[in-house]
Amino acid sequence: GVGENPIISLTSTAFASSASSSTFCEGEAITFTATSTSGIATYTFIVGAVSVQASTSNVYTTVPPLSSTISVSVRAETAAGCTATQTLDMFLNEITSSGNIGQASATICAGETPPAFTNVASATGVGVISYQWQSKTFATDFQNVPVSATTQVYTPTSAINTTTFFRRAAISTFGGKQCEEYSNVVEVKVGSPPISTLQVQGTAISAPATITLCSGEDITFVATGGGVEFLFYLDDNPLGVKSGSSTLSTSTLITGNRIKVETFDAIGCSSFSDEIVVQIVD
Repeated sequence: GVGENPIISLTSTAFASSASSSTFCEGEAITFTATSTSGIATYTFIVGAVSVQASTSNVYTTVPPLSSTISVSVRAETAAGCTATQTLDMFLNEITSSGNIGQASATICAGETPPAFTNVASATGVGVISYQWQSKTFATDFQNVPVSATTQVYTPTSAINTTTFFRRAAISTFGGKQCEEYSNVVEVKVGSPPISTLQVQGTAISAPATITLCSGEDITFVATGGGVEFLFYLDDNPLGVKSGSSTLSTSTLITGNRIKVETFDAIGCSSFSDEIVVQIVD
């Protein structure tokens, strides 16, 4: 009837921890909606003790977002001057530090598995902290790593073939609400192996090829195409150890011998050349 105070309710788009409280994440845009069965002339929204919006609108969106635990109220007034107030206690699920990760080596070869990631600093916050490791390549979004990785440290189990970025999500659970923030990003560079080619010195012969030699004839093979170290192979067996020498000289080859070279770059990535097959004539 005339002169009765209205009955109102107040809800928010934040997670409803209870009938009178909501929990939100840092930076979350929150919209508050007041509802009433009465005819309301003015809705006044109050954040803490500060009136932030007084109008005929029953909706208020926080600008800027709430940055701390605080109460938000709405005061509804009818044209007759009767009022009612409802309040929501808004709790910030704050992650005070998202933590930091590290790694021993940031450059690997294609087809290798990245080394383990370490926990430089744990995440902290008001809630219970859990973790999820994520990765991405260039021009893609971060996704959870393929194998479950929910601890402070992470040991990859799969090889990668392109430069990949890793981070750790810190997940704080508080008041039934989960919030995420992220560690620093570690870039794992994947080196492209050097191009490995093999030639016969003093000729136009390049692998793959067959070369005809006389018995006991001297021949020098030359690794070309770049690289800083080289390892020659005879019939798939290494001849010594890798070194800075890009040539192999020999006079003891027989029919059917196969020569190839493995070329290494500065970080140890390597590739094999095609083979040169030997044919001996009398």
